[in-house]
Amino acid sequence: MEAAPVDATPAEDAPSSARSSYSTSGSSVASYLRAGSNGTSATLTVRVPEDAKVFVNGVATTSTGAERRYVSRGLKQGESYTYQVKVEIVRDGKTLEEVKEVQLQTGENAKLAFDMDASDVETTLTVQVPEDAKVTLSGSQTESTGALRTFTTKNLPSGSIWKDYTIQVSIERDGQTLTKSQTIDLVAGEEKSLSFDFATEAVASR
Repeated sequence: MEAAPVDATPAEDAPSSARSSYSTSGSSVASYLRAGSNGTSATLTVRVPEDAKVFVNGVATTSTGAERRYVSRGLKQGESYTYQVKVEIVRDGKTLEEVKEVQLQTGENAKLAFDMDASDVETTLTVQVPEDAKVTLSGSQTESTGALRTFTTKNLPSGSIWKDYTIQVSIERDGQTLTKSQTIDLVAGEEKSLSFDFATEAVASR
């Protein structure tokens, strides 16, 4: 498989048509449908939240609505081309994204669905910290206490990623505030564990 060559027309917006046979499972595609008599093009139809931004092979598209159709022209007969589709939505001030890939040959039509508003998975973050530490998650201070703290949410839609999610931990030692932070990509459905050790910093502050 190869990515679409640079001399081929990139995927472009086209009018929407049929609404069926979508694949929602990762990068797989349930079926391919013949796209008509044009033997040098391929069609990709995606179903997304209406306010989503869609990128095809890193290029932002301009189409809107819940169903969007893209055509890639100038393809070679018998060649397989890889298309990466990234969808971004903003929910509660957070930018969430989901990425899928699909392979197409000339004359084929692939359909993908991004159900990013579904909240059917639980995401868990566990942090090991000093017992008296203050923990801030993405700018919001938490109220939990203890050396081992677990946070869960169902607000991340299945398949989405909260990029640049920052965990900040602060402690007071000898009148000074010591702070450590880690930035991660929080994946929906993931169980993530982090540890914050202040032993070295506490000794140095004395």
